[in-house]
Amino acid sequence: MATVNDVPADLQHLATKVPEDVLKRLSSAELNARCRWARKYAERGDNDSVPEYKSYVRAQVKRILEAKPVAEHLSEVARLHGLLQSNNPPSVTDALKEKYLKEMRTAAHYPDGLVNAVDQALLGRATGIPELDNIAQACLNRHRPS
Repeated sequence: MATVNDVPADLQHLATKVPEDVLKRLSSAELNARCRWARKYAERGDNDSVPEYKSYVRAQVKRILEAKPVAEHLSEVARLHGLLQSNNPPSVTDALKEKYLKEMRTAAHYPDGLVNAVDQALLGRATGIPELDNIAQACLNRHRPS
């Protein structure tokens, strides 16, 4: 379980915005990556003079901080993909497609490269970027049942 104190002091204000139920399921490494990504994203909005863009950036930062753990996201994508491959009536298939597409759209809420790094780690491969590979492994270790 990650805690607000797992991130550097300059990121703790962002870590406090992660919902408690999500925080309990995150690794410290994923929390750190999210907070760094959210800060980087927020700085883009801070440096812009267009109010609508600032509002968009604030909403995106909120999504980044509130998203489910990346390993859970990938598990849900795999589960929905498997269900789509099974023989279902059209009404069920349409509903599954909608859920699948919605889940796929949430991939944008994770730090750059993290979804791919966790996906590669699940396959026993590395990305070649040590920091990402370490975070991915921590995400998987946190997600595995004890």
